[in-house]
Amino acid sequence: MPSPVLLFLLTFLGHVASAAHPGHLPPPMELAKDFFERMMTAVDSRNDVAIRKFFSPTALADPETSKIYETISDELAGYSRTVDHAFYDVYKQPKKHTWILNCTVFFRGPHPTYSRKNYDLTLENQYNNPQTIPEAWQVKSMHRKVYSRKISKMDNFNSADAEQMLSHLLSEFMNSIMTRDIGRLERIVYMKDEFSISPTGMQQLFDLFNGNRVEVRSYRIVSSGEVTSTIVFTNQATQVANLFWMVFKNQFSENPFEWKITDMKLMFNDFGPPRDFAGFDGILNFSH
Repeated sequence: MPSPVLLFLLTFLGHVASAAHPGHLPPPMELAKDFFERMMTAVDSRNDVAIRKFFSPTALADPETSKIYETISDELAGYSRTVDHAFYDVYKQPKKHTWILNCTVFFRGPHPTYSRKNYDLTLENQYNNPQTIPEAWQVKSMHRKVYSRKISKMDNFNSADAEQMLSHLLSEFMNSIMTRDIGRLERIVYMKDEFSISPTGMQQLFDLFNGNRVEVRSYRIVSSGEVTSTIVFTNQATQVANLFWMVFKNQFSENPFEWKITDMKLMFNDFGPPRDFAGFDGILNFSH
């Protein structure tokens, strides 16, 4: 049996070790849901003093965000909400890190209108170890997200259609990379007209995805012309798996092959990307 002195030392060292490590950040969706639960409680009660604590000075200096802040109780009180997605980011500076959480939230009004209002938000926490002070998260920016609505035969787009589209696009994506066919890849990736995929960019993709097995972990039909999905790419030789968040869009075309990959984010340990490389800027090396 350990002596009382040894037990005391072990207990003391255990406390020191636990105090030295601040712990891990919660999953981004969990953090986002907790934040909006607290913020919307203040909004629903129309408590202006409490609402103010959820907005940073940067947010109030932004014209669009400050306007939303001023009318948020009138706009969103009584609304239910769904966090569509959330990703961590961090801006590293000497002796100081600013943690970021990017998220999209769908709000739905009460009966009888059930009106929908969607927002893109960026939350920030100025502490180097934000997990120790979760109440320090504040809105840095908040912008209305408007989805265009057009009449199309694709309004009946369903899960079977989505799975067929994902199968086709991911097959084309992998085959174009394995054959290093730049033209084939450019036909399924949305890019601005002035850009093209360089041979260096194609080689980077080949090095990353060669020999990978593709698995669709989840997908969501956001609208008739947009599907978001989490895709696991597993190297069959090393069994190293990388999780990506991908966006597929179709501009309400009747042709199922008109879908394109419009965004791709690398998710580290399910915590989301350290940087948003929309348009593949972080994956592909574009050249004119």
